[in-house]
Amino acid sequence: MVPEAESSIFAYESYGTIELASSDGQIRVPVVTGTSSYATYSSSPFVHAMSPVDGSFAYVTRPGSGSGYTLWFYRPNSAPQALVTIDRPLHVESLAISQDGSQIAYSVLDWSGSAVEDWYEQLWAVGADGTGNRLIADRTGDHIVDPGPFRLAPVAWSQDMSKVYLVTNTDSEATPTGLYVADVATGEIETANTPRETLWRAMFNTDRSNVVYSSFQWMPFAQGFPEPGPPYAIKVTDLGTGNTVVVWESETDLVSDPVWSPDETSIAFSRSGNTLAIVEIASGALRSVLVGEADKRLRPLAWLSDGRIVYTAGGEGSSDLMTVRTDGSGPVLIDAVERVHVLGEIP
Repeated sequence: MVPEAESSIFAYESYGTIELASSDGQIRVPVVTGTSSYATYSSSPFVHAMSPVDGSFAYVTRPGSGSGYTLWFYRPNSAPQALVTIDRPLHVESLAISQDGSQIAYSVLDWSGSAVEDWYEQLWAVGADGTGNRLIADRTGDHIVDPGPFRLAPVAWSQDMSKVYLVTNTDSEATPTGLYVADVATGEIETANTPRETLWRAMFNTDRSNVVYSSFQWMPFAQGFPEPGPPYAIKVTDLGTGNTVVVWESETDLVSDPVWSPDETSIAFSRSGNTLAIVEIASGALRSVLVGEADKRLRPLAWLSDGRIVYTAGGEGSSDLMTVRTDGSGPVLIDAVERVHVLGEIP
């Protein structure tokens, strides 16, 4: 059952379980267990997605004995419904739910080839009632104009449901570059109106007209993978016009993980790793919310309608899932996690 509370309720996935939690830490209810939880890094599309209409969500379960990957749909206070099952070696990942909650876009990846060059991905869509499962675009990676990433994965539908936005996605050493957009009717994929530059953890606003992301320059490193270098920036791009605003920029402070405020006038983000900060889009005014320990990264994940920011504090191995008011008061521990994906707030 979906709990009732005066504080905001949000859904998150960790350790293969999707849970509902209240922002004040008083309620925590597991809803679904046995989910896939491999795509949880900020640079990657996620394997779970939630409808902003009623808090329904889609998720994927890993293959069991004699079965394949299954895409499920869960409506609050109802039993989960299996929508699509894909046999191995095909692989289901990266879900995106339309704004009205009626359609789910997802990727099917063939990893059976002996080399990465032989792998390919398809873009599919299915109705939330299990009908109308259809292929939108085949071999999506062939449309990528940037070097490095080998496939595209859906991250959001357009408001009118005529398009699906996609991001380049591969292993952690590659970087998403700009966004792509697929026409649902024709299957044509084009570059979206975003700069052809590093684009990290793109988050769309409510009507899908704008996208916020962090950006930096890759710096060569002689004995390892390239490292992020300046300028470090938080940017907002108008997807209709391509107009891009640098909301905040630094030559010294690495910035990441931007999230919209509920009224879409401000952005919360991680600054220099251990600082949770807020910047006003119009004025560029910056203020710190929390400063953590030097070895504990503060990473915002969502900004709830009750004003609290959901964030993690910790390292790669273990973190605390927390909430805090925007003035830095009243931090609350929600859960101890290793990897976590916040699906969003239950409306």
